[in-house]
Amino acid sequence: MSSFSGVLGIREKVLFELSRRLVKPAGEHVQDMDKYVAWRSEALARSWQHFSDDDVAGRDVIDFGSGKGNLTFYLAERRPRSIVGVELHGPSVEECQRQAREQDFGDTRVEFVQGTAEGIPLPDACADTLLAFDVIEHVMEPTTIIREWRRVLRPGGKVLLEWCPYRSPWAPHMEAMIPIPWAHFVFGEEAMFRTAERLYDEEEKVLRPWNYDEDGNLEPNKWRAWSSFADQGYINQLNVAPFKALAQREGFDVARFEHITFSSLPARDWVAPVLMRIPVVNELMASFVVGELTRR
Repeated sequence: MSSFSGVLGIREKVLFELSRRLVKPAGEHVQDMDKYVAWRSEALARSWQHFSDDDVAGRDVIDFGSGKGNLTFYLAERRPRSIVGVELHGPSVEECQRQAREQDFGDTRVEFVQGTAEGIPLPDACADTLLAFDVIEHVMEPTTIIREWRRVLRPGGKVLLEWCPYRSPWAPHMEAMIPIPWAHFVFGEEAMFRTAERLYDEEEKVLRPWNYDEDGNLEPNKWRAWSSFADQGYINQLNVAPFKALAQREGFDVARFEHITFSSLPARDWVAPVLMRIPVVNELMASFVVGELTRR
């Protein structure tokens, strides 16, 4: 257990005490798989309302970072010519392949392949549309991957993205344990990791099902191994302006970028239009951003 000493110790102590009081047990949509599937489908429908079925219907589509396949299967109902889910995690790919074999997608070809941190195992110019939902913040080599996006897209092809930039309130993806917005700026990375380490050991209500193995035993405390997002290798700390500059440098035009604020923001209808026009502030107040890139 970490000792409370100096400025870091004070920040850590305050963050720990706030988090243990504010954290809530996992909701039913996390504990129950059927409810999770229903919740995830509703979330995908809300996300997709920022885009158009015309970008997938009758087209060859790649779902980059397909995870459990939720978005891939959701979009397969929009009748693309083909859709390929690309995912790093081998067991997830195998499970999605199994599910795909058990479903009827009509004339739509649905596949899943395992990618790597360096590349997409698909031919050049094989797709019209590539989706990157909830994945950009986890790409630790963004230049390499954006080049791969350009390689697999046909000229004029689109990247549709939904993304949580680093300035967003919940960018660290640690809100299940540390439900405090902008904690990464207010308290710092190391204080967050030390707080998560202590909460994992001391607060059973913060633990989620994925913290247990198949036999129901608690997994070792992974937070002890990390003191920064660089150590963790899960959050790349990328913000909007550098991402847009990188995409343009690698052969894309930025067709659209929108900052989507919180539905619960007080007086949202008149506050949000003002705040979301101010650079940097719009990222700080964004729940997520949506955008479109076009391959030159």
